[in-house]
Amino acid sequence: MKTLPFSLILAAALLAVASCNKQYDTTVSDSQATGSSNGGGGFNWTGTAPMSAKVNGASFQANEVYFSNAGGYYNIMGQENNAIILGVSVPAGAAEGKVYSAPTPAGVSGAFPPSLALISSTGKVKVITNSSTILEGYFWADLRDPNGLSDTTVHITEGYFKVDKQ
Repeated sequence: MKTLPFSLILAAALLAVASCNKQYDTTVSDSQATGSSNGGGGFNWTGTAPMSAKVNGASFQANEVYFSNAGGYYNIMGQENNAIILGVSVPAGAAEGKVYSAPTPAGVSGAFPPSLALISSTGKVKVITNSSTILEGYFWADLRDPNGLSDTTVHITEGYFKVDKQ
C-alpha cells in the first residue's frame, strides 16, 4: 500500500527535475536563499535527522526515510506516520556547500492525504555533506500542483535531511 504513494511522489519529483533545463552546480549564495517559504533568511536553522521540516507551519518529522540513486539524482523520501510524504532530489554530483534551485536542478515534492501530489514551484536545497556514505542538507519550497488541477500551495520551511547512502 505504501508503494503507490512513494511511487507517485518519486515520479513527480523525477519528472519535475528531468523536464526542466538541466543546470548543474548552480551557484546560489545563502543571501539569495530568501523567499516566502524560508522566512526571509538564509539557511540558518537546525533540523532533526533523518528528515524534518515545517509544513504550513506545522512540524513534520519523518519516521520512515528512503534513499535512492536513480537517473543521476539522489532522492530522499520521508514519511510521517503513514500520512504526509516529502521528497527531495539533488544531482548525484551535488557539491558540498552549494545551493541548488528548485524545481531545477534540485526538486522538492510532497504527497498529502487523501490524494494530493505537489511539486516545487520555487525553492532551494543546500547540500552540506555529500560523501560516499552520507547525504545531508537543508531545503525550503513552495509546492503546487504541476497540472494546475488544484490551487493549493503548501509552504515547506526549515527542511533538513541527513541520510545514509547505503
